[in-house]
Amino acid sequence: MLSFENVLDCFALVIQTGICEVLLTRHGYVVMEWDEEEREWFNVTHCDTPAALREAILSAYEGYLQLSLVTDCHNPTEEEIRTIQKRSADLRLLCNAHGKMTVI
Repeated sequence: MLSFENVLDCFALVIQTGICEVLLTRHGYVVMEWDEEEREWFNVTHCDTPAALREAILSAYEGYLQLSLVTDCHNPTEEEIRTIQKRSADLRLLCNAHGKMTVI
């Protein structure tokens, strides 16, 4: 069964590299992304279940991948979109199997 601890362990590398921040509040977990250029938080998401936490972290990771793969500000190509979707799907399966991400 998926737990908050499993999700946090699986995505520790994403959190440690600053792709997103995960905070435990008195109302549950919150995933936050930082826009360095604008100097503000965006995509602040409350996660009341482990699955919601997994999806919020995956969403932040997908945004990071898009910025990494699409370096010249064009719309992502179909190939770039497929690459992002595959990596995200692979990580979802890894998390569900209680695995741990080892590379960004």
